[in-house]
Amino acid sequence: MRNEIGLLRTVHETLKDRQLDFIYPKLEVGGTVKLNGATDDTTAAILNTLDKWETLKIPFRVHRRIVTTPVGHSMKVLADENELVIVLAEAMRCHQALVNDCGILHRDISLGNILIVGTGPNHDELHGLLIDLDSAIRTDGVERTAGAERSGTLPYMSIANLENLDMDRTALDDWESLLYVVCWVATYGVVSEDRRDPNDDIAIKLWNGDEAKAARAKRGHMHSSDVFEDDITKDFLPQYKLLKFLAEGLHKRLFLYPGCEGSRFNSTMDEDDPLLNLLKPSKNEKSLPSSDPLLKRSKHANEICFQ
Repeated sequence: MRNEIGLLRTVHETLKDRQLDFIYPKLEVGGTVKLNGATDDTTAAILNTLDKWETLKIPFRVHRRIVTTPVGHSMKVLADENELVIVLAEAMRCHQALVNDCGILHRDISLGNILIVGTGPNHDELHGLLIDLDSAIRTDGVERTAGAERSGTLPYMSIANLENLDMDRTALDDWESLLYVVCWVATYGVVSEDRRDPNDDIAIKLWNGDEAKAARAKRGHMHSSDVFEDDITKDFLPQYKLLKFLAEGLHKRLFLYPGCEGSRFNSTMDEDDPLLNLLKPSKNEKSLPSSDPLLKRSKHANEICFQ
């Protein structure tokens, strides 16, 4: 069973001397909440009065409380896209340290899990603090990263995560989530005065809502540079030139890597799905799960991931 407190202790013990202050959460205090001062507050403790509750599809949960430092601020206080890119870069530097040094995969890269920490005399030296290891797992083989459980936050979940593909989740999924974070912010705005009307009828809206529809939409949107531009980056707010450059670079790295280009075709799609004609392979491609570019991409994870 995952224990965020244990993961946070590992992170601090591993990174405390790595000059990574302000970008990873340091555990100050934490523990399991007790019922009546004795019994751990868990799903089992609450539901054990129900007959055969173990057969219900209720995930096992443990009530824990955690205090971490430093204190960060929401991304809503950013002044412009330049500050956003700095914060995202710092947060992914933390992500890299978690994977390479701590053996921990975050699995929930999202706007809400990246905070801003300002240091210096005027608090204008910005850092990106990557928080919330509630969905994180160890990558040492003790916990398999594929399976029935999905993790992450719509609309930033990777396609493999949304479809629950039977393959290990890797750092690729988190980098893919970063791409979606960049696209979402570039479309809807970094600062309040840039905010787009959330009711605008644009393609990226399909990423937020039903998981199956979000996955199908992303398979279409990510398939090629032309489609990515026509469906996604064309709706970026025009002042966000740096975010567009970043999004295009991430997309090329993640979805156009030689040998596993594209994202279309999932043989598990419903026959009557209206998007099937768009997403299915051409006549020259074999209609087999192995033709899925995402499955092929997983074999190149070490080369594709940013080191």
